[in-house]
Amino acid sequence: MNEALRKLFTLLMFGIVSNATAATNCQGTPIQVKDIEEGQFLAVEVEGVRYGIFKRRLSQARALLDERRLIEGAEGSTNRTPDWWPKESMPPSSSSWASEKLRSPNRELFVFYTAAPVRENEVRCHVIHYPRHKRSSFPEPNFYGEIGPDWPGGFIDHCSGVGYDYSGKPVFSVKSPGHPGFARLSKLNLIVPEYEIAESGEELWVCK
Repeated sequence: MNEALRKLFTLLMFGIVSNATAATNCQGTPIQVKDIEEGQFLAVEVEGVRYGIFKRRLSQARALLDERRLIEGAEGSTNRTPDWWPKESMPPSSSSWASEKLRSPNRELFVFYTAAPVRENEVRCHVIHYPRHKRSSFPEPNFYGEIGPDWPGGFIDHCSGVGYDYSGKPVFSVKSPGHPGFARLSKLNLIVPEYEIAESGEELWVCK
């Protein structure tokens, strides 16, 4: 099997796994995802915790199988939390898929805590979706000048200027605030929660 076919087979298998995942071990308010379109980002809050949900296109998922864009020293496919992370209220997933290249049991949906792993001046910042092209409604600061015209889309920690791809791995840092630990924390991935997707694919439950 050549490399292109192998990657396509991997992506298709992720889709099969997602359809077979039943939300039987998680309770609470379900998050409706049936109306999310490809390339669309949804920010939701459940029981005081903010989550980001992005529906990846097939081309975006395929690109994530190649990690050459990661910043130097990035950890790759892990779900390790920083020391300050509130594990009781925002527990990280311990499932194997959280530490694989797509960091999801589903090739389409990527779910993460919007709280950024980096904290500047002890302020918890939230990551926002930063699509390929700037939109007029975007808040400042504007990082498009730093990331360049080849930016394929992803997420940005607006406080620290760290950018992440569509699996939550860091791909660039546009500034260095200089507070202790920034260099280390900026290399961490966005944290993925434990969650389960209904067989219908129309909703998901976050596990606590």
